[in-house]
Amino acid sequence: MQFPDQPILIAALSVGTGIAVGFLWGVVQGYIIAYLRVTAFIVTLGSSWLLNGLILLVTEGRTIPADQPTFAQIAQGYLPNEIGWIIAVITIILLFYGAISGRRRKRRYDFELPPMALDIAKTVGFSVLVVGYVYMVNQCHRGIQAPVLPAGARRAGRRLCVEQYALDATPTPLAAIDRRRSSPASTSGATSSRSSC
Repeated sequence: MQFPDQPILIAALSVGTGIAVGFLWGVVQGYIIAYLRVTAFIVTLGSSWLLNGLILLVTEGRTIPADQPTFAQIAQGYLPNEIGWIIAVITIILLFYGAISGRRRKRRYDFELPPMALDIAKTVGFSVLVVGYVYMVNQCHRGIQAPVLPAGARRAGRRLCVEQYALDATPTPLAAIDRRRSSPASTSGATSSRSSC
């Protein structure tokens, strides 16, 4: 099926298909790493070689140029100023939500919590940076660059997934392990076991 006179639809379908395939491939890799216990380095490197080979087979070794104006807008365009401020507000809300949910997760796993004032100060500092960045690009340029949005979303999503996986994959909270190691009962038990040997 071809849509020669609908460049926006072509771009949307192309980007959506790419994201869907990447998501499914990432799920498969995550399953292999988490449940089949294969080293992440091996899985990702092998996947890279496999995908490169498939790309060569599909394209027959030829470069497919993306010279449509819509794709150029994705790579080189700018977002309107109003959209930039909306993104700034959403980002600040997500920053505060991430700080609050992060403290809840650490408390649930019995990790040591930093002072609330420190978390608030850090979140406010990042919020000021976001507002300053949006103001600067709106005043000095034509708005937020289009490639910045997916790159920032990808980085934020990766960090959230890594932090959540690190907490959920820990069968025993690290803080509890440290307390047991430093507790008098564990120390006396270890001393008696060494003396008995």
